[in-house]
Parts: sequence; structure tokens; C-alpha cells
Amino acid sequence: MPATAAQAKADPTLAVGELVGQSGLEQSNDAALRGSASGALTVVDPTGHTVATLARWAGRASQPVSSTVNPTMQAAAAQAISHTGHPSALVAIDTRTGAVLAAASNPAGYSRALLGQYPPGSTFKMVTLTAALMSGRTLASPTSCSPTATVDGTTMHNSGGESFGSIPLLQAFAVSCNTSFINLAEALPTGSLATAAKLMGCDTGHAPLTVPSYGCSYPAGATGSGYAMSAFGQGTVLTSPLSIAAIAAAAASGTWNQPHVSPGPSAVSHPLPAAVVAGLQQAMRAVVTSGTGNGANLPGTPVFGKTGTAEIGTGSNPPTDAWFAAFRGNVAVAVVVENAGFGATSAVPVAASFLSSVTR
Repeated sequence: MPATAAQAKADPTLAVGELVGQSGLEQSNDAALRGSASGALTVVDPTGHTVATLARWAGRASQPVSSTVNPTMQAAAAQAISHTGHPSALVAIDTRTGAVLAAASNPAGYSRALLGQYPPGSTFKMVTLTAALMSGRTLASPTSCSPTATVDGTTMHNSGGESFGSIPLLQAFAVSCNTSFINLAEALPTGSLATAAKLMGCDTGHAPLTVPSYGCSYPAGATGSGYAMSAFGQGTVLTSPLSIAAIAAAAASGTWNQPHVSPGPSAVSHPLPAAVVAGLQQAMRAVVTSGTGNGANLPGTPVFGKTGTAEIGTGSNPPTDAWFAAFRGNVAVAVVVENAGFGATSAVPVAASFLSSVTR
């Protein structure tokens, strides 16, 4: 985009109207994209003739900058979120490498996909399940899906007041029972959930990309009700769609890769234990075949996923953001639709539409 007068004043190498990177990859790689002019420092006499050349410097041709973004997938992502009627975002990641394939936000102007800081709701149960499997639980381990769970005087509940009694961990994940995961987290060894969060890149909230971005912040020191709520992605857990897509990609490939938008290997990678990978994949498939994400059970290559419904306000019936994280083949995706109710009804169809158009 053309440089403004303010930018030209701040940078003497710029002229008003000269093309300059204003955001994203163009901004972070502006020097390479613009190049630089050659020049010389000379002494001239009163008549304008050069009498001495004190220094010369060579110019630098502009250099192309590569990106991992797939234009076809980017267009499909933008199309998928264009009809939600709510502010929305979608991020797609290559499960094998962590490369960002698409990042779309609606409306334009603010990158919810990369910069949004949201409670992830039950999509974070992918992390809690990881902690449980690393601590020796299996998908057959019993859990207590009671109507409510009270920790330190705070009563937490299931969506719609659901209650399934004693059920296996696999079913608790598929139907997204909050109280099962609260009771599970309370029984895990101290620090297990924080360890799993760190394994999935969710510990600092640092910018994972070379462009402005937000990762995932987990309150490792949380106790009491704050810790209990973190088990189902509430409390002070904050994530971006980017980070949730990276977690889904880790479930697919068996390795959490720090997402990136420039070609090359991931800057940081964390292999997951084999039992965790197998458990995550089986549980995420159950979400789609018999649980809250069955709207994404597409024909052809199987879809694996996890829904989320994240409370973003207070009161007896607070507004909620709708989430869905999934993978199909080599593509992982995360969708958030703000203030749109349940993930199953508002986010799943968006992800299913996207995956239908870019995978088979």
C-alpha cells in the first residue's frame, strides 16, 4: 500500500505514495520487498559540478518473499466464514509441518484468526485428554458426568444440564461432558495439565509467527475453581484460532509443530507419546461419528474433531463463542464464530464446508 505522510516523515528512505508493507508478511519483510536504491555522497561546487565523491553504495534489488499460505485454501476459508452473520475466523494448518495454509477473518480489518484471544471452551479438552493419557488413564477409564461439579464454592455445569452418570472417558469426550473433565482434572497428579499444555505449545501466549500473532496462554499456577475451569477451556485460559488449529494438527501427526508462515521446518517441535496420539485420534473420531461434531462426518476421508462452546460473559445464561477444531487427511482447521451459541450448530458447519472444498 502507498506510504502515508506520517510514515515518510518517520522514515527518510520513504517517499509519500511509495509502496510499502503495511501489515502481515509484507510489513515484516518490507526491506526485502522494497529493496534499496544505489547512491553516492558527493561534494559539488557553487555551479553544481561534482568536485569529489566521498562515498558510493550499491542498491539492492527487491527480493520475492515466499509464504506457506495456499491461495486456493485461503479463498475457501474466506468463503466458509462469509455467511456466519457473526465475527468469525478460520485457520488451516498442514498437519505434517505446522505450516499455515489459510488464515481468514471476518469482517476484514482485524486478524481474529492470528491475533484473537479467546477462551477455547471444550476444544481445550484435547489438552486435558492429553494430560489424562500421559498420566496413565485410558479411554475406557470411568468418569463421573454429574449434572454439576462444585470446587471451592464455585458450581460448574454441563451444557443444557446434561448428566450421563458414570461413563468411559471416550464417551465423556465425545459428548463433551464438562463435569467429567473437572472431576478428571481434580484427580490428576499436580502439574499434569500444565505439562500437557506446554507440550501443545500452550504456556506463554508468545507470538508464534514472524507476523503479529498470539499463541496460547495456560495458567500453570491456577488452583481451586480456576484450575477446574481450565480443564474445559474456561477460567483464564486464552487461545487463538491459530493455536487451536496447531493442537488439532498435533493430534493428527503425533508432533506439535510451532506454526509458521515462511517455508522451512518448524522452529519448535514436540513429539507426543504414542499412547496420547492413538487416544486423541480415537476420541476425536468418536466426536464426529457419535458425538457433538457429527455434522462434520463427511463421506470419504474421515474427519476427526472437537467442538467447543465457550462462555464469554457472566450471568445465568451468558453469551458463548462457538468453536470447532478438526483434521482431515493432512489439513487441520480451527473455527471460531463469536457470540453464536453452540460449536455443534455454528462452527461445525463452517469447518465441514471448508474441509469439503479442500480435501476429499
